[in-house]
Amino acid sequence: MSAALQTRKKMVVELRKVKYSASLSEETAAFTADLYFDGVKVGTTSNHGTGGSNNTRIESALHRSAFQEFIANEPPEPCEWGDKKPLTMTEDFFISNLVEAFLKAKDNAKNEKRFEKRAVTARLTGRVVLVVHFKGMFVEATCLPTEIETMTASINKQYGKGTVGTVRVIK
Repeated sequence: MSAALQTRKKMVVELRKVKYSASLSEETAAFTADLYFDGVKVGTTSNHGTGGSNNTRIESALHRSAFQEFIANEPPEPCEWGDKKPLTMTEDFFISNLVEAFLKAKDNAKNEKRFEKRAVTARLTGRVVLVVHFKGMFVEATCLPTEIETMTASINKQYGKGTVGTVRVIK
């Protein structure tokens, strides 16, 4: 290997603008995406979701050969089924791994949002929300049911009568 290749940093290959369709995914993930090398768009990739290979189109011959070299230097993928022999990395396999990683990250983000929303609701259950109208804005303040009168009186005293509007209990 030449010194230039040894010191060259590893190329960053990523998918952007990924559009995935769960309803069209039968045997493989149905998707379309833009393919980027080191932050530069070099082509597109897609799969119809019916079990075929990914359709990767790289416009430049230079980028195509760089991608083939990149794949050739990727280590084999461990295999957990069958004879458990490591799987040789191919362009198609590499793109499929990127799509799988994207879908996992998207699913994790969705689950984190759900968890966060449930955690907030759980912390507030049994509390009361006071809707406060202050300087043209509506602000919600929470308190325990036993604190309604004290909180309302305190807010109305400080900011004027009628500042606290509706009161509702969080279930």
